[in-house]
Order: sequence, then structure tokens, then C-alpha cells
Amino acid sequence: MNQKKKRTGRKIKIHSLIIVMLFDFKIPILHALYEKHFIICKASLLIVSFFLTGHSYSQELTIYTIPSPKGVNWKSPGTLMFSYISNTFAKSRYGREKHPIGHMIVELKDSTRYALCGATNQAHSGMTKKVMQKGYGLGILFETIKGRLDEKDNNLSQLLLRSEAGDIAFVTFKINQLVFDRLWQYLQEYKQKGYDKLYNGSNKPREGLGAGCSAFAHSFLEVGGLADVLPSNEWAVNILVPQKLMGGNKEHPKHVQFFKVLFASRWGNPEKQTHRKLFLYDPTLFYNWILKKYNSNNRDNFILTADFKNAKGLFIDCTARMPKNEPIWLNEKLIVVR
Repeated sequence: MNQKKKRTGRKIKIHSLIIVMLFDFKIPILHALYEKHFIICKASLLIVSFFLTGHSYSQELTIYTIPSPKGVNWKSPGTLMFSYISNTFAKSRYGREKHPIGHMIVELKDSTRYALCGATNQAHSGMTKKVMQKGYGLGILFETIKGRLDEKDNNLSQLLLRSEAGDIAFVTFKINQLVFDRLWQYLQEYKQKGYDKLYNGSNKPREGLGAGCSAFAHSFLEVGGLADVLPSNEWAVNILVPQKLMGGNKEHPKHVQFFKVLFASRWGNPEKQTHRKLFLYDPTLFYNWILKKYNSNNRDNFILTADFKNAKGLFIDCTARMPKNEPIWLNEKLIVVR
């Protein structure tokens, strides 16, 4: 028997729909001329209506994942580089928000607090230029870049646009108040410590060593004691990057030609060459995994399906789970952003 269930709590509430419908009918000209600003206003109305109507909402952590336009091929250094170029120059209805390597966004909410944020690099950080012209090669995979947290104003518009087209997926964890408070504390301290300014690096946000979007998102599962709820290894990338293909920084000062990486056909062999281990979570793999589980008749009983517009997702009740007895921050170190 198909155990698929609709998570009605993820549906837009009737009172929210009424507000948005009124907004739609009154200003169709603004909708046509200022679509992005309209979407932000529309999304803001949804959130405001949640709080103003007096309804009490349970605590939830949601991880949204956005796939890259054409997928990322991790088979070899060359296929990785080729797929990055292909995604970078791919046409997309989302313009500058097309996310060539995919993206993850974290949502936290209870009855009085709301956050929607994702780690990204600063505009004009020159990551592509560092690879193609400055000889960083695959050293860019470990480089700490000037970063920022995109928060509600930018992410709401992305979420709504992509949900209309189904170009985003999500997993929602219903959590207890203790876990929510711990996650909220983590987010506030993350920004207070300035770790939101450190993008990429070693992808160890709880140690203050930088984080890409997926490491940042996954750290919420770790802090909340939820990391073992789903098999995250199924969307993880674990490879050995040859040192000869890394350059551009103090640790690897040599200049690596772009075409040397493009034509490299193998990852590192620990018995034949020096290397550095790369471990990260791929948003596109996570997106595909969610859709597979959503459409499966053999899901675990504790996993329910959920929908937001045309976006597919999963819902898991984790209110009985408690965080591990460990500090939020681990072995913090001071690093310098270049």
C-alpha cells in the first residue's frame, strides 16, 4: 500500500491565501513591472500573516536544496571543471541566482522567531577568475573566500520562484523547543563571531574554518542532534584531490594551468601521490535523493511527504530527539580571509 501522505501543515494557510489574492488583484501592473519586488512583498505578507492571525506553530528546521542547472560531474577533475563551466554559462530563468554548483538554504521558525539564510560568497569575489587566470586550479576547493549570509529578503524570492517551477526540494524536521533554542543560539553566535564572512575553506563551520552552503546547512543537523536521521552519505562527495592540481595560495604557491585541470582524468591515488581529502555535500545529489524518496513506495514509516506549491519535500517528526551532550563550537581557530 502506498504510504504517501500530504503534510497539510506545509500548505499555505487559507488566511494567507486571502491576503495574497487581494494583493494580486489590486496591483497587477506592479506585478508585471516589478516582479522580483512583488515576490518579496508577497512572501513577506505570508510570514507576517502567520504571526498576526494568532496561530501557534510548532518549531521546525527546514533544509531547502537547489540543484545546479545541469548537474555536477564528480567523476574526475576534468569532468568537474567541465561541468562547472557548463553550469556557469548555462541559460537560466533565475539569472544571477542560478547557482552553478547548487545551493542550500536553512529555515528556522517557531511561534515568534523566523530565519531563512544560506551561506554564499561575496559578489565579485573572483572565484572563477582565480581558477581560470590566477592558477588556483583545484586549490580553489579549499580556499577561504570572503562570504556572507543571504537572509530572508533575498531567499524568500528565490524560494517562491523555484517552488512554482519545482526547481527546489526540502526536508522539514519538526523539533522540540530545546533543540530550536540551541539552533537559534548557534545561528546568532555564528554571525556574532564573524563566521558568516568565511565562505568555503575547510568546510568546518563549527570550528570557524569556513563553510560553503551545504556545510553550513548540514551543521544545523549536527548541532540539533539530527545528523543521523537521514543517510547523508548518499549525497556526500568524498574524493582525494591531487596536490599537483592545487595552487594559487600560500599552502600551494605554484601556478596550475586551467587546461591541466580540464584534461585531468583521475582523482588522487594515496599510494602514488600526495593529495588532500575533500568532503562535502552536493546540493544536486540531495535534491535528487529527496525526489527519489518522495516518489518511492518503500520509504521508512517515519518519513512523510510534503509539498510547497510545486516543490517536493519530506517531513520528519523529531520532537523526541535531543541534541548530543557536546558544545556547539568545536576546536575554534582563527583564520585569515584572502
